[in-house]
Amino acid sequence: MNRIILYSIIALGLASMVASCTGNGNTITVKPGEPAIVPTTEQEIYDVVTSLMASDSMPQYMSADLASLSAEARDLIAGNAEGNPYVPFDWNVKTLPDASHPGQNNIDEITVTPDSVTVTMTHRGKNGLTSYVLIMRHEKGRWLIDDVRWPGQQPPFDTERHALSAYMTDAIDNLTGGDANYIVETRIVPLMPDYSNDESAAYYDAHPQAVERFRAAILTAKHYLEQNRSYTTPIADRLNSMLATINNHTEQ
Repeated sequence: MNRIILYSIIALGLASMVASCTGNGNTITVKPGEPAIVPTTEQEIYDVVTSLMASDSMPQYMSADLASLSAEARDLIAGNAEGNPYVPFDWNVKTLPDASHPGQNNIDEITVTPDSVTVTMTHRGKNGLTSYVLIMRHEKGRWLIDDVRWPGQQPPFDTERHALSAYMTDAIDNLTGGDANYIVETRIVPLMPDYSNDESAAYYDAHPQAVERFRAAILTAKHYLEQNRSYTTPIADRLNSMLATINNHTEQ
């Protein structure tokens, strides 16, 4: 059961580079021929952010590009040398929710200029106060978060996009240049759902989203490992067998 709990935690952490901001991360780049930001007011942005805070789904509060990058980073867990998942921004300030200390996010300041909208926030939680700045983007009729700046943090942890880029680069470099067999044994095998008994099998049947996340992580690792000089036919056969086991179980 401990393994099931571990998988559940990893799934939550997983559950996946080109910055669209310039300078200090406060300005949205406007492409030639495009208008500046949609005319809006501070009150409108206040109402938008308040509504976004009610969602726990990345596509509901992130721009399409930021959500896509976050999902891709989550799926690169097998490439992380320490096996640490990338935890995307969430409304608990990148921490797994703690039912006893859920925290609270407050809107401190809204800045609207001809080419940018930023929202300075404060998160009050069990670890004290954390300040951060939302970089907003108007996309398909909605205002969404396109980046997050973390004041006081050093690169690459000064913005969400910088952290994403660093994590993804390190993971891909490890998958393409590290010891392929070691990566499979220590990073991919532990991601394999345990169908060995009724209890664990029932858990995965009840949480198909966790299984899908594991499948995505294995497929992502396989894609980059295929570019690794130490990737061999036996390794390929083993990964294909693991994926076939997952597919056969989920299709039953």
